[in-house]
Amino acid sequence: MNVLIIGSGGREHALAWKIEQSDKVKSVLVAPGNGASGRIGKISFLVSISKSRSDLNPNNLEEVSEFCEKHYIGCVLIGPEEPLSNGLADYLIENNPKLMVFGPTKEGAQLETSKSFSKKFMKEYGLPTADFVTVSIDDVKSLDSVFERVPWKHSVVKADGLAAGKGVLIPKDNQEAIEATRSILQGEFGNAGRTVVIEERLEGYEVSALAFVDGISYKRMPLGRDHKRLLENDMGPNTGGMGVVAPVKVPETVDKQIDEIFEKTLKGLAERNIKYCGVLYAGLMIVQEKPHLLEFNCRFGDPETQVLMPLLKTDLFDIIISCVNQNLAQCDIRWSAKHIGGFGAVLDLKSAGFSNESQLVVGIDGVGTKIEVATQCNNFNGIGYDVVAMCVNDVICHCAKPIAFLDYYVCGKLDRSMAKEVLSSISNACAEAGCSLIGKKKPVDYGNYSFHLGGETAEMPGVYGTHQWDLAGCAIAARESTWPMLPLSSSIIEGDVIIGLPSSGLHSNGFSLARKVLTVNGVKYSDPLPWNQETSFGDELLKGTKLYVKTVLPLLTSGLVKGCAHITGGGLTENAIRVLEKRSDVSLVIDCSKWKPQEIFNWIASAGPVETKEMIRTFNCGIGMVLVVRKEKSEEVKRKLSNEEFFEIGSVEKKSSNERIRFINENSLFQPGAYRKERKRVKVAILISGTGTNMQKLIEKSKTPESNCEVVVVISNKETAGGLKLAASYGVPTRVVPHTADRITGDTELAKVLKEFGTELVCLGGYMRILSAYFISQFPSRIINIHPSLLPSFKGSHALQDALDFGAKVVGCTAHFVDELVDHGDIIAQRPVIVEDGDTIETLRQKIQVQEHEMFPNAMISVAAKLLEK
Repeated sequence: MNVLIIGSGGREHALAWKIEQSDKVKSVLVAPGNGASGRIGKISFLVSISKSRSDLNPNNLEEVSEFCEKHYIGCVLIGPEEPLSNGLADYLIENNPKLMVFGPTKEGAQLETSKSFSKKFMKEYGLPTADFVTVSIDDVKSLDSVFERVPWKHSVVKADGLAAGKGVLIPKDNQEAIEATRSILQGEFGNAGRTVVIEERLEGYEVSALAFVDGISYKRMPLGRDHKRLLENDMGPNTGGMGVVAPVKVPETVDKQIDEIFEKTLKGLAERNIKYCGVLYAGLMIVQEKPHLLEFNCRFGDPETQVLMPLLKTDLFDIIISCVNQNLAQCDIRWSAKHIGGFGAVLDLKSAGFSNESQLVVGIDGVGTKIEVATQCNNFNGIGYDVVAMCVNDVICHCAKPIAFLDYYVCGKLDRSMAKEVLSSISNACAEAGCSLIGKKKPVDYGNYSFHLGGETAEMPGVYGTHQWDLAGCAIAARESTWPMLPLSSSIIEGDVIIGLPSSGLHSNGFSLARKVLTVNGVKYSDPLPWNQETSFGDELLKGTKLYVKTVLPLLTSGLVKGCAHITGGGLTENAIRVLEKRSDVSLVIDCSKWKPQEIFNWIASAGPVETKEMIRTFNCGIGMVLVVRKEKSEEVKRKLSNEEFFEIGSVEKKSSNERIRFINENSLFQPGAYRKERKRVKVAILISGTGTNMQKLIEKSKTPESNCEVVVVISNKETAGGLKLAASYGVPTRVVPHTADRITGDTELAKVLKEFGTELVCLGGYMRILSAYFISQFPSRIINIHPSLLPSFKGSHALQDALDFGAKVVGCTAHFVDELVDHGDIIAQRPVIVEDGDTIETLRQKIQVQEHEMFPNAMISVAAKLLEK
């Protein structure tokens, strides 16, 4: 029998791989596929990248039906949610009576395609789930009152319809929830957000429960647990799933309750006369040993399928047939109990020369925003070195030899020549690093090009723009158990030598800042380097990351090194100290005069300008790898490095302060004025009366590379103001202009001092004195202030107390221009702060100050930009 699988992601590839193992299946056709066309075993990928062939559109019901007839398809498995929501299963069942269709009807798919339908279904049939309310576009103006009425403190906000796995938002507080709801209702996810479900956020642990369903009975798959947050440490926005582990175990009482959820769900579907054939996915939150339904999906999960299919011992096609024929109860389904993390390669460590006791080390990383530079320059011949080096340089720090590498290349629309260049450079880098690039055994034909793919190459239109792409990789390394398990932190002692190996340039870190410095200086990637007219900025920035495997690994395996640190994101400051782990009695002392960074670092520091501390916290500054070596072994290490450039850059000392790493001779590292280009900046004066907490944030903002401001003076009406000393520590001139008996005399002197410094904009950073009309007239629309309330409500010095006495549920702060009236003038920006149970004047003041510290500097930059336009 011929089987057609609708879909193109990792889920559909996993299903195709499993189904092709059935002796009842003649061929498996996967469409539409945004990856390679061609054939592997029984599996055919129907869609070519070539423009001469067109995609099979799963949302064109008639086209799919005709395709099935033409190609003698006996079974269709529908993977994605969109074709299900459009009624593809209904259409195929009605128009192709002999066709086996594995996937629910449009009515059954509503469990996933409409969050509001799903929540109402759960409540109607007694399924445990979080409390919720629904809102529509008509409620957008009254969202504040909606959130005031809900009895819970923390919410989850969900777009009602399909949003490609991105429609579930987890705000940190109700104000963020209001903003998220408003954004969805106003079109962030298109028609999917015409209705929004707001539900109580449950705290517990998540599991994914999938089951085969034939409309009468169900059979569950092993439980899985996926990771949804985009970033490490459970940070960043919610995603459709970044990784998964299966099987996972839960207490027996919990497992029984999960069974009850499926039983009640099938009963509810039956009562509504909904015939459901396919997979039912229940996303569950386990709260105090009780499962609560977060959502239903009406299909195999992604990425759950990639780990579940290798665990399935029973013929998947037999299970599909039993579901279609409604005799699933008689089907014996068997699963392996082994943990599998997804598709990968079996690595025979023994055949690679390692002993039976050898260990594996895995490193995963990406290229970051360097790919934006590569795209702008249309130069991809070094980017493969970046993704490989970022991974293999990490794993060797654990004294492990890289033996295999997998890449993940994703884009909105595949550019054949670009893909060839990128993947070719990855292959070259792997060869240099001495590890295998794991990929397909046969080359894949992309029109006029034929080349081997690595771990995964995927198009994701709708998620990535046409010209957007990303690149990441995973290095697998092996180590003998007899090799040192680095770092040997406990053996690091005073007097140990620190050796630095040079980088080839920026490598793959700090590019957001580097690009910003280029932008504010009006420098194009095609512009020649000031110190080398034959090389462009783009070529310099795109130098591939240096590979240290062949140089460093022999030193590590021979026991000559106590600690090894790859200098990546966080620069020297945050990476070198990794060799110390939890040691608190010693510190690293780095002498910045011991090496000379490449000139590109000097240019960034000077043209930014970027302070030296920020440079060494962001970039490698010319040192790509750091070794900590016993003093007695340092000469031997240097001899073994004789064919390589290296620097002795410091030593280990007894810790004498709270610093785990200390830099000396920082001033010798860069030449601050070498490439500085004067840019027009607005001269800012800050008036203070106290400690100057807002003043500090204004000064710091003025010193950033993108700043259009220069703080020229800080003036206080009190000689004892603590902010004066703080301002001086930043190198800002200070003055004291005391109060006078009559306001005009004092303000006249104040205006005189400001004009001596050429002041163009005045910021009131806690200036406890009402300014006279005369003073305001000297700086019309050029004086800005921050006030701790949402003006025009609650003016005056007791604004916060007045707001609480009034019973306000929302307080905040306002940046505004100063005019002759108190707390008046045009509003520049505002930030709200929610009043929560237990809040006091002090806790709210602290929350407001956090918002002030971000909003006021931004207001200064915004006003300055408009002044520069005049």
